[in-house]
Parts: sequence; C-alpha cells; structure tokens
Amino acid sequence: MELVADILLSTGETMLIWHWCAPEEMPTRYRDYIVSSFMLLGSKENYFAGGWVNYIVSTTSGAEYPEIKDHWFIAEVDGVCAGRLWFAYAPKTGRGNFGNIETEPNYRRRGILTELMKAYAKEAEKCSDMKMLCCLVGKEYAADCYRKFGFETTDGSTKGVMCYCKNSNFNTESAMAFAGKQITKIRPGIRSDQYDIDKFLLFQDEIRNSAFHNFCGYATWFAEFRLIYQEVVNDRGVVFVAENLQGTIVAYAYALISNGTPFFNFVCHPEYLDRAEELIKQTADAFHKKFCASAHFLCETNDTGRISVAEHSSAVRHGILPGFMDKGGGLYADVQDFTF
Repeated sequence: MELVADILLSTGETMLIWHWCAPEEMPTRYRDYIVSSFMLLGSKENYFAGGWVNYIVSTTSGAEYPEIKDHWFIAEVDGVCAGRLWFAYAPKTGRGNFGNIETEPNYRRRGILTELMKAYAKEAEKCSDMKMLCCLVGKEYAADCYRKFGFETTDGSTKGVMCYCKNSNFNTESAMAFAGKQITKIRPGIRSDQYDIDKFLLFQDEIRNSAFHNFCGYATWFAEFRLIYQEVVNDRGVVFVAENLQGTIVAYAYALISNGTPFFNFVCHPEYLDRAEELIKQTADAFHKKFCASAHFLCETNDTGRISVAEHSSAVRHGILPGFMDKGGGLYADVQDFTF
C-alpha cells in the first residue's frame, strides 16, 4: 500500500491515508477493517453482503481480475482505522462505481471525508483508461462534498444519481452510448458488467423513471446485476447481456433458482426492446440446458412492451395473479405469469 497523505488534524492527532490498488495484497488489518463493516448479521442484506465480502477478500489477497481495476483508500488516525473510500471501473469501457464511503462515528467532523476525497481525486486523474464514475447519493451533505470534486447530479437535483465524467457529462455520454437500435452481440455476463449495468444502464432516465421498472416475486431481491452475478458464480443460474454497435450493454436477462424456485427476468433499454427476443431465447435455452427446468417470469399486466417480447420469445402464458405486485403506497397491480 502507498502512503498518500500524512496530516496533522486540528485535534492534534495524526492521520495517514493509504491507497491500495489491485492486484497488490492488502495488509490483513486493513482488509479486516473493510470486511467488518459489511457484516450485517441477522438480516437479508447479510446474504448479499456475503458475495461482496468474498470478492473483497479475494481481491485484497492478491487475486487478479484483469477486467476490473479496484482502488481503496483508508484513513488511519493515530493507528486506528477511521474511514474508507472505494472506486472501481472496467478498463474496457472506462465506466465504474464510486462509493463504500464511511467515516467511523467516533471520528466524524474532523475533515476525514474531505481528505479521503482529495486522495481519491488525485488518483482518479491518473487513471487514463477511466471515463466516468457513477453513484447514488441519498444525503445532501454528501452530494455537496462530492460536487467539490467534480461530481454532478444527472438531472440537476440536489441529490440522487451523481456522476464524475472526465471529458464529457453523463447525459452526453448516454446519448452516444445508446444511439442506434441494433443489437450486435449477445454473450454471458461477466463480473465487470456490473459497472455498465448497475451504474449506467439502470441509471438511464428511460429505465429509472419507467412506470414498469418494478419487479415482483424473487426478482425484487435481485435489482442489481452484481447480486445476480453472485448467484451465477455460486452455480444458481445464468445471465446474458446484449451489446449494441458501440459495445454498450443495452439489455440483460437472467434465470436463477432461489429457495428452490426457478425464476426469470430481463431489463432492456426501451430503444432496444423490440430487438431483445434473441437475448431472451439464449438465456432461457442456457438455463434449460444447465438445470433441466423452466423458470417463471412475472410481469405487470400493463407492461405491454415486456409482455410482447416474452410472447415473441416463446414464453408460455399462464394465469393472471390479481394484486400480486406491491407498488407501494397501498397500491397493488395484477401480474401475468409466464414460463420460459
């Protein structure tokens, strides 16, 4: 690890900021500090955190994932780990994620977050193969801090989806990335696709603001690609992605087995929805071949676009489940049941 800052705090304490980059092996004490913050025992989140923890342990122990570049920054105050910050990206596309930022409660209001951001900003400028980092920010004070280091909300609001883009902005990058309506490649999903899906495709207004971007059943547990991929790595399903001419992932489909129940789902940029049939078919075929089972696909009855794609992809229509989807606020929607 590299020492990137040695700072005397106003309290008289000394803060050191360390930078780690894969595939270097991280000292155990720092790895244990990061891992401990993800252990949410007794909750559903702990199940999903388990996959993230396994990945952290693997990468910080020296395992190489050449399709991803991971960076951690750790603030240490008088020998005690007091804060952390992470970012990672896929060199192939230059898109990535920024987050996992935390200042420990006993060390807040000492400027630690600002110093971590300064260290991050210097390193980000050195990453010539990185184009953009995106994150979802729920607190205005955090958003205000991020703005000082080049992040902007994608819609001009005070918080929400934020993006740091080196030579452009999120909306310009999106317009170029999703131009055209042709799918040119379908392939199995890989780990680094999480950045292009979770922090780019799913951040598009056309998807985030869609009245039908609501899942039901087991699909509600797997709203992000990284969670889906975790299940695939554990041999509980398959996932495929579709790319356009620019190499942008415009859709993905998956079939998983959770608690003994096979289920299917897919997400597609609206501009490419009428071209998604082959993606659906390949995903369903791969699942049948591997697990010798059919998977249920549940879709809101008013979601005519996805229903049409399912029917043209040879899905078998079953009955309607009245009021099966909880849309929040006391509202429920009917759901059409298919199998692939």
